[in-house]
Amino acid sequence: MELLDKIKKIESREDFLEFVRKLKLKLETGELSLENDKIPDYLEGIMGVSMGIDGMYKNNKIEKEMEFPSWRAFAIILYSATSHS
Repeated sequence: MELLDKIKKIESREDFLEFVRKLKLKLETGELSLENDKIPDYLEGIMGVSMGIDGMYKNNKIEKEMEFPSWRAFAIILYSATSHS
């Protein structure tokens, strides 16, 4: 299952942790590249994704949940920040 498909099924903390494990493994094996390969750059990516997530939710017809984000929202932010600049 691809990471993006896995994100759609996240409903619990356990699902989120499994996603993070898979994300880490894909980064370690080179299946997914980390454009923001330094911690400050990755954190900058997280900030950028977090600031623009309302638009991403609207464009992808995802229910808005950012006032009280879900484990799925955290996964979206972590995944998207791997390449957000």
